[in-house]
Amino acid sequence: MFVDAGTETEPDKIDTASSTVVAATPDPVPVRSQQGKDTADQLAVMNKSLMLLWAEVKNLTDYRSHRPNGTAVMEEEQHSPSFLPFITSEEELTCFEDQLHEKTYFLKIHKTLVDRLESETDVKSRMHSAFQILFDKKFVVQCSWRGGGKSGPKIRLDEKGNVLRLFKAIGEDVGFVVGEEDVKKFFVTKLNNAQSSANNFKGVIKSSSKCYHKREKNVNK
Repeated sequence: MFVDAGTETEPDKIDTASSTVVAATPDPVPVRSQQGKDTADQLAVMNKSLMLLWAEVKNLTDYRSHRPNGTAVMEEEQHSPSFLPFITSEEELTCFEDQLHEKTYFLKIHKTLVDRLESETDVKSRMHSAFQILFDKKFVVQCSWRGGGKSGPKIRLDEKGNVLRLFKAIGEDVGFVVGEEDVKKFFVTKLNNAQSSANNFKGVIKSSSKCYHKREKNVNK
């Protein structure tokens, strides 16, 4: 039995075509290698960025932890945005008083406090929370209304008119009438209780308002 000679060439053609296809197919290994290289480069960039960020955080932490006048860093972080003062010394109080004389600065501080006290609905609670935000408890122990103290002179607060004006505005923001005498009573009470408050501080204690009148009730009087 004879086989047609023409059919013997088909396998050769198929093998040749297959070889051509195989030869034309790119090796996938270099592609995977390139992808791995790209991933490694990206990880290297991310690692470098994290190292730079960590250095910035460390520098900031070191700076704040070595601030003068014994600043209570933990308490400051909890209660104060970066542009709000946290008063820990007589120098800082005097600086704050002088800055509040400028209308732009006064309005900026006032607005910031108002935003933070949005949930407070009465005068004493608002002034109490503002006091907690602005003053270090250990510093308040060094203060009194007229500067007198049992163990010697203290830092006088009754002369800080701009600070007192700020607290008056904070109390009046919810529509109450707050007089200068009301602000004085608030500060005198805070100063008299400063030592026990510093010793027993466990969190913010809400105050209640009982002696203020809504502004609209006094318009026609």
